[in-house]
Amino acid sequence: TNSSPEAAATPNPAFSGFTITGTTSLQAGAPNQLTITAVDSTGTPVTGVAGDIALTFSGLSAAPDSSLSTVSDKNGTPRNLGLPTIITFVNGIGSTASSAAVLVAHRAESATLDVTDGTHSSTSLGGAGLSLTISAGPDSAYRISAETNAPVVGTTNTLTLSIVDQYQNPSSFSGTKNITFGGLGAGPGESETLSGVGAESGGRRQADPSLAGPAAPPSAGFRVGP
Repeated sequence: TNSSPEAAATPNPAFSGFTITGTTSLQAGAPNQLTITAVDSTGTPVTGVAGDIALTFSGLSAAPDSSLSTVSDKNGTPRNLGLPTIITFVNGIGSTASSAAVLVAHRAESATLDVTDGTHSSTSLGGAGLSLTISAGPDSAYRISAETNAPVVGTTNTLTLSIVDQYQNPSSFSGTKNITFGGLGAGPGESETLSGVGAESGGRRQADPSLAGPAAPPSAGFRVGP
């Protein structure tokens, strides 16, 4: 027999690696139920593999907000990629009970999810990782950048607005939105004005109720949202 690095150190029959299956096209933040199977060198399931095995997942990059994708362990607890994640195997297949083995990807990218127990992996003979195409999640917030964060009163300062998902992946939205800017005080006896598409008299714009408030506004103090 061959002992893999398992949580309970239970000997298992010899096997070569793991295969991962699941949804291949998904949005960032959407749950993706994985099926992890212990296989021999031909890719045939080894049904005698059973018990808790500490797996480490890899292959997906950090999101723009620096957060990491997760896979849930046997208790349904999300674990960051790169950390040991205990999955219970039954008849050679990782159990999905208690919402185990659920991937939540954070970065919009095309990548391959791999797994290893330290000895056997999805890159071993007979194994296979999961090729993923991950798109940005639902629009969640605006981000503002400015030509300068130290503008002079009375001069123009070009702003760039981006729509992002909860992990700051850029949105694929293309079109027009009505939004409201705020955060700066009026000058003596005056009102701040903003020019651009959708600006009303005095520079005030109608709020866009479909998105939350700002994500990391610049130090100048602009904010945008409802």
